[in-house]
Amino acid sequence: MRKSATSNGISLRAIAGTHGVLLGMNATDNAKTGLLGFAINRKDLVAGGKTVWLTGMLTFQETDHGVAKRWSPYEHLIQDFKWGDYGVLPDHDYRYSVVPVYGTPTEPKPGDDVSVDIRTESETVGVHHIFFNRGAAASQAFEREFGDKIRTKADLDSADSPAAIEAMTWLSRGLKEAILAFIANAKGEGWALYASLYEFTYEPILEALRAAGERGVEVRLVVDYKGPMTKENDPSCRKIFGKDRSTWVIERNGVGQGISHNKFILLMKREGADYRPQAVWTGSTNITEGAIFGQSNVGHAVWDAGVAATYLEYWREIATNPAIA
Repeated sequence: MRKSATSNGISLRAIAGTHGVLLGMNATDNAKTGLLGFAINRKDLVAGGKTVWLTGMLTFQETDHGVAKRWSPYEHLIQDFKWGDYGVLPDHDYRYSVVPVYGTPTEPKPGDDVSVDIRTESETVGVHHIFFNRGAAASQAFEREFGDKIRTKADLDSADSPAAIEAMTWLSRGLKEAILAFIANAKGEGWALYASLYEFTYEPILEALRAAGERGVEVRLVVDYKGPMTKENDPSCRKIFGKDRSTWVIERNGVGQGISHNKFILLMKREGADYRPQAVWTGSTNITEGAIFGQSNVGHAVWDAGVAATYLEYWREIATNPAIA
């Protein structure tokens, strides 16, 4: 969704994604005279929703209180004509109000605000369902959110810690949950999941694929066995799929092959004697803890039978584990 508004020489344009809203401001010659910056607030339009003032990293020397003190919204201004808000939820209604601020850093004078109401995009409506984790790009935000609770990797790995669970959910931002939900679409007999995967070690997803097979889904996984980054694939597959892993896993290790950098999972449903492709999960995300929670990655579910059928043709070629020639 895109919305625009203008008031007293200040214009605002908002462009909403799923977890982010981009804001662009402009000012006429009169409105920019003496302009120090903008105070911006976001109001959640759900009943009882909160109003949050957005903050930047820049301050004025006269009002710099250091990191220990919170600034008032008219001291800690957005000193830019574009800004991104990455604290929103998908499929949600918000109101953004931009207040131009004049005067001096020690005596700021707010002008008249300009506002737009906007709805963020859904992650699960339409053909393309797209999920970005927070990843390394959010390291400063992670420190602000969890710095007093999570100090070491061991803190993050504590499965019974509410703080660790909250932090991992925050880092994933729906990416892990979306992969598991995609796998869960294969209900049982008459369904199939065919995949081609590079790094393949994150046990909750391996376990979800094994659980799918145990409820009657045909699961066939082409897994890289040659790449320098995939040495842990075999012990992970042995652990989860056991001695009968060859009924689940096709080792990708043909003569002359380089790495098999694929990350896709096909969802199919039986129609007559054959499976009909329904959708494909792809994107940059390897099936590892680091890829889902640490690196910046995207997952992309495409609910288009034609696109999925093309991936199936490709899967059938590489499932024969051919030599490079």
